[in-house]
Amino acid sequence: MKLKYLLIPAMFLFAGCSMNDLSIGSNNTCNTEPSWVLNPPVDKSAIYGIGIAPENFKGEQAQRKSAVGKAIDEIASQLKTTVNSQTIIQASTHNKEGSTSMNSVSFQTVNGQKVSARIIKSCKNPKTGYLYILMEAKK
Repeated sequence: MKLKYLLIPAMFLFAGCSMNDLSIGSNNTCNTEPSWVLNPPVDKSAIYGIGIAPENFKGEQAQRKSAVGKAIDEIASQLKTTVNSQTIIQASTHNKEGSTSMNSVSFQTVNGQKVSARIIKSCKNPKTGYLYILMEAKK
């Protein structure tokens, strides 16, 4: 039986990419937002996803995971996906003081298909700290 429900961040975090595909350093810097962020490539045989992540207090690995996850989410959304989201908001007051918390979970179904993508471009802006990743998945 095919696995139909996939938790995108957990399953596809490193789909098709390795440490060599994205070594953040002086060779992969960009002083402005890359042109492919607003104008991604167009190809009949591939789907592209862009991931952008700010600096993460947990370091570069966590920042990269975030950017890769966002790019794969974008690719999956183009593959006839169904998105199911659940958000829980809790509010409470005690002695005239209030607090609010929110928890959100998102699941995506991709017709039982595995999304396999690879990083084709990446760079980090040293001024803003933002990491940009362009990923490609074959159709």
